[in-house]
Amino acid sequence: MSLIIVGAVIRNKKDKNRILLVQQAKGHTHEGMWGPPGGKVKADESLEDALKREVKEETNLNVFIVKPLLTLDLKKENAIVHFYECSYKKGKIKPGSDVAKVKWVSLKEIKNYKLRPGACELTEFLSKSNSYR
Repeated sequence: MSLIIVGAVIRNKKDKNRILLVQQAKGHTHEGMWGPPGGKVKADESLEDALKREVKEETNLNVFIVKPLLTLDLKKENAIVHFYECSYKKGKIKPGSDVAKVKWVSLKEIKNYKLRPGACELTEFLSKSNSYR
């Protein structure tokens, strides 16, 4: 059975061309790699509840879901990833225990980062989307 994972695409309020990325902390799966905040869905959670929980744990932000963006079947990782566009009202971004760094990154800059599985496909999808150019 595949892992079910969620990821949040959160835009910077002052610069809509930047999205929030997190770097996995030492000792965690995909250590040192970057990607949108998110993680595994627990057995008793909806995708939306898992997304809100994971974003809060990783960034200290409370988000609300704007819309589903993309679902990827990562066969090599044995995972299905559901990405959602999210927004936040306010909050002080602070890395959680499984995150080394949190950073606003433009789509042009993302190619300079070592990305987690699925993040490359997401970046390509966002680059083709009119609303993210």
